[in-house]
Amino acid sequence: MARDQVDLNPIGGRDDLVRWLAEGIKPKSQFRIGTEHEKFAFMLEGHRPVPYQGPRGIRALLEGMQHLLGWQPIVEGPNIIGLFDVTGGGAISLEPGGQFELSGAQLETVHQTSAELMAHLAQVREVAQPLHIGFLGIGMTPSWTLAEMPKMPKGRYRIMTAYMPKVGTYGLDMMYRTCTVQTNLDFSSEADMVKKLRVSIALQPVATALFANSPFTDGKPNGYLSFRSEIWRDTDNARAGMLPWVFEPGMGFERWVDYALDVPMYFIKHGDEYVDVAGQSFRDLLAGKLASCRERARPSRIGQIISARYFRKCGLSATWKCAAPIRVRCRICWRCRLCGSVFFMTIRRWMPLGISSRTGPPKIDNRFAMPCRSRVSPPWFAAAPFSRLRRKLSNLQMPD
Repeated sequence: MARDQVDLNPIGGRDDLVRWLAEGIKPKSQFRIGTEHEKFAFMLEGHRPVPYQGPRGIRALLEGMQHLLGWQPIVEGPNIIGLFDVTGGGAISLEPGGQFELSGAQLETVHQTSAELMAHLAQVREVAQPLHIGFLGIGMTPSWTLAEMPKMPKGRYRIMTAYMPKVGTYGLDMMYRTCTVQTNLDFSSEADMVKKLRVSIALQPVATALFANSPFTDGKPNGYLSFRSEIWRDTDNARAGMLPWVFEPGMGFERWVDYALDVPMYFIKHGDEYVDVAGQSFRDLLAGKLASCRERARPSRIGQIISARYFRKCGLSATWKCAAPIRVRCRICWRCRLCGSVFFMTIRRWMPLGISSRTGPPKIDNRFAMPCRSRVSPPWFAAAPFSRLRRKLSNLQMPD
């Protein structure tokens, strides 16, 4: 998310959040695709991570992009932390370790998404070249240690940095040392949302193996093809991992809201202030049980997403109100960035969609390993042409 979204309508209760998600239903003629691309910035001299401050820092890079594009700056206090295209809807934002992210506009086709990405990369190179900055498309930093990673001046990240070590082993590695590509897709009904969510979750092990690309940590092999996926196994299990209950009868907007209300929050944003409520639930906030928030305004609808961020492999986004985000990929070299979007868009059109409450979530074995250990030979689909992959997956039987 490049910037905080504002909805001044106060939440009266759970049903308001359900209605908010239901408002995201669109006719197929209005379907759009949204992609988000993250990349590591590094100094060409010495191959070190890029700090925020300084004449050749991330701030200078953002200011150069602002001058080139004419986009509106996103600021927090005295610091520029992103850019927003008021006309087109795209944005540039910073992840905790300075990962440079393009939050793409809502576009009609993957061809438009491709053009958007190629234009962005050309613009970034134009600004970065005089600063002697390069970019690396990979799932995890291959050589930099956690201590070497810069910290971006964003209030939400300070709260998350303090909270993450309390709930998992790899939370700070996730924040500061990983990148991904995310695909956002629309839905035409509640049933369509459920179908797309189930198919996407069921295919996560396959997609993780297809795009595995994080085999090095601290300058040496880590024993995995996708250590980024291993990181997610112990980041914060209250908000990350698979969602087996999505395959149960009764899945819909209400079930999702019930889940989201109990995901521990990070913060509440009141004006320009981030209030630390890490570990407490949004349900308790609505009930007026949080002493630190009793004197503040009743939370807005969009506050659910701002306050209780969840990092599931697939989910519902209330800012765009779509059936994804789908975030699985760590093979994010320039040629592979659009493959994940094409994969998930295409696979829904031809794969038998018999993934129902009777099917259940996928079982993960060493072929679809999450993570894929390096001692396991790459599975048959790792280098297969997409036509061959299509034939193979058409015959794939989902586990009972």
